[in-house]
Amino acid sequence: MNLKIDGKFAALFIGFFVLMTAPNASAEELPPGSAPVVMTLTAHHNPLAQIVVSDKATPLERLAADKLVEWVATYCGARLAVRPWSEMSAELEGNFILLGTPEGLPPLKDSNSQVSGCLRDVALLGREGFAIATLQSGKAQFLAISGKTDAGVFHGAIYTRDFLLDLVPPKWDAVVREVNLVRSPALEVRGPYLLPQYGQLPLYTLDHWKHIIDRMADNGINQVHWWVAGMYPSKGYPETFTITTSKLSVADINELIAFAHQRGMRFLVGGGGFFWHGVDGFASTHPDLQAKGTSGLCPSAPGSRTFMTGYALEWLDTFPEADGLWIEPRDEGGICKCDACQKRLDSYESRVYGQAEIDYLVTLAKGAWAKNPNLSLVWLIEHLDKPGTTFPHTNDPMYFERIREIKDPRIQWMVVWEAFQLPGPRNEMKPVPFFSRNALHWDKPYWPNLQNVLDHARIAAEQGYLGYSNAWEIGFASNDWYINDVPYPVDAIPEVITALVFREACWEPGQTWDDMTGRVHRRFFTGEVPRSVAEDMLYLRQYITLANNEFRSPMDYNESHTLAAELDRISALPVGDERKVSLDNISAVIKTLESTRTEALPRMKAIKKTLSELEKTASPKSRASFELMQRAICDSIKVYNRAVPNDPALDNAIERIKVLEGPANK
Repeated sequence: MNLKIDGKFAALFIGFFVLMTAPNASAEELPPGSAPVVMTLTAHHNPLAQIVVSDKATPLERLAADKLVEWVATYCGARLAVRPWSEMSAELEGNFILLGTPEGLPPLKDSNSQVSGCLRDVALLGREGFAIATLQSGKAQFLAISGKTDAGVFHGAIYTRDFLLDLVPPKWDAVVREVNLVRSPALEVRGPYLLPQYGQLPLYTLDHWKHIIDRMADNGINQVHWWVAGMYPSKGYPETFTITTSKLSVADINELIAFAHQRGMRFLVGGGGFFWHGVDGFASTHPDLQAKGTSGLCPSAPGSRTFMTGYALEWLDTFPEADGLWIEPRDEGGICKCDACQKRLDSYESRVYGQAEIDYLVTLAKGAWAKNPNLSLVWLIEHLDKPGTTFPHTNDPMYFERIREIKDPRIQWMVVWEAFQLPGPRNEMKPVPFFSRNALHWDKPYWPNLQNVLDHARIAAEQGYLGYSNAWEIGFASNDWYINDVPYPVDAIPEVITALVFREACWEPGQTWDDMTGRVHRRFFTGEVPRSVAEDMLYLRQYITLANNEFRSPMDYNESHTLAAELDRISALPVGDERKVSLDNISAVIKTLESTRTEALPRMKAIKKTLSELEKTASPKSRASFELMQRAICDSIKVYNRAVPNDPALDNAIERIKVLEGPANK
């Protein structure tokens, strides 16, 4: 097909991009759900539109189209055809979704200034930014989804699917409303810290992980940090293979890397530096290299650094398509107390220990870049600035000065434990970006207060972080009823809510919590459902995570492990640390059960009543979300009923805990 703009195509291109919207809307605002309908995609389970892609559409663009096709098929029972541009006739008539980059789809080019509105900005966007606009030409209506790269096209398609495709009564046909927007992520790197060695995660198969990675891609994740140390049969260091229960082979992980790449995600492999899995096996056979006063290896010992460098570089050989390495240094395990590591370097508490760790990082970087100069390295900064906590670098400004000196953009710094400040010159606390603009904020988004995610994303964006790393410790520390499920239900509450809020916080951290509630409403429901139901959905997510906070869960109690039996056990313990910890744990659980009885169960009953009333007139999309809420309620009630078979059982536990916590038992 001749794609030159002449002859029979002239009329088409001259009038192609007439915007159907008012002046550009703010990029921070969700387009109004009441905007006029521009085109209808389905009617009575039949398709009325086509998706048009480039003749040379990339796999990621094809996936973007498939995501839209899947949504329409799920809720409307119709499948939209996906066709290349070369199959389009000059006299277009009907409804079309244009999906691609300006270079890939000729109609999206702006070289002749014929592209109006937000589409003019595509060339100026970053790798993942996108523009979406409704357009018309003669008898044709268009929804254009464009990005500078195929990654932008993919994110634009997901945004369209989640927020812009709508269903209208009476037959709940899919429609597109007026839109004209540009969107780019405020935080460039969004990547989970994955620990597949813990809890139930070793039981997950390749297919399980593919589904999880696919959902991560939908939710804006673009950089995976995957632990491999100790989890594969090393050729050079066979003693490091200490976690042998994983169902994933080396070939499986390599296939998972390719799968992530197909979704526009980078995939880094890594593990502990001088500590944890894999290292423990090596340390057990090399006692001369072991750290003093703690586990793991001494970072000041040349033999330890030689091993760690060789072992980490082997990860790149074993997983050759990985995009880099990530290292969690041994700091959480405590400082090595040998004379070499403990040597003081200033009047504060800077020691050779910290310098040895950075020396190792520099050596490792050089070795990795000798293999591939495009590889990334992520180094975890373990720091707690809280009363009663002492990490090895708490008063170690020389360690952080070394970090501040390193400007290579291929090195990123993942700052964990929610730290927003680190020791700078004169040991004065400074914001993390003072040391590097390549910093990733780390925290646990499944902690009870979901608003923390939005607040932390805002701080990171305002201070100039590179990104946000969400700890994904699902399967052993996820604060919900599902930690023992294989696989973990990423499509259920709470994860489906947590993942959405994380994505939206990273892309639009300037929004308010009220704005975020609106996004939850738009993502899960259509207009016939009141916004209060979205608030109920957020409440269910909040209840589940709060009920399971800090590994204190009603799920631990049932007919075989009753509250009464646990209170009997604690009563028999002598006064001391074990008694106090056990008492604190069961006290928290009993308070949760009490508040569940008085507050959560009545609200859940009211929510069920509301959903039942709305069910009759709800759209297929809304009904699917009702099912998510019903499952969350059902599972929560099951857990409560197992722990509390009757009211007297809980009443008795409440009275007994008062006695055990009383002055006579201190």
